[in-house]
Amino acid sequence: MNPQVELFSMVKGIADGLSYLHEMGVIHADLKSDNVLISPSGAPLLTDFGISRTLIVTHTITTLGELTGSLQNTFDATTITEIQPAIPSKETDVWAFGMVVYELLAKEYPFSRQSSVQVIIAIAFGHLPRPPSNLRSHGNIGNSLWDLCTQCWNRDPLHVRS
Repeated sequence: MNPQVELFSMVKGIADGLSYLHEMGVIHADLKSDNVLISPSGAPLLTDFGISRTLIVTHTITTLGELTGSLQNTFDATTITEIQPAIPSKETDVWAFGMVVYELLAKEYPFSRQSSVQVIIAIAFGHLPRPPSNLRSHGNIGNSLWDLCTQCWNRDPLHVRS
């Protein structure tokens, strides 16, 4: 089977499922690859959205000492304490969908070489994953899906190009 077709079908199936949820007024609020199951026929199925709208997740950074590696000394401590959690919305679901697409392209988690705290800080400050190193191996669909990722991550969704 053609891996390009499988990749496109997987992305389209996840997008269709997310679109259906949004049409029904449901915000997933926890879209990630771990919440995408594959049916016996190979179709992606979104899971774990029943309680997602009612969950409120907070994360407190208790020590700046956890910020090591590439983010060390990058951020002002007073700025870090001002980070506000995103309120689950269609926009946050679309942003998360972009991360799932990235994972399908790269075959690894976004920010896989950073700690959870580093990822939270990086995202809060607008840092995004770099194009996957294997992007060219996906041919034209790889570039198209990378473009889709970057559009999903746009912080000003009204100015996304069509």
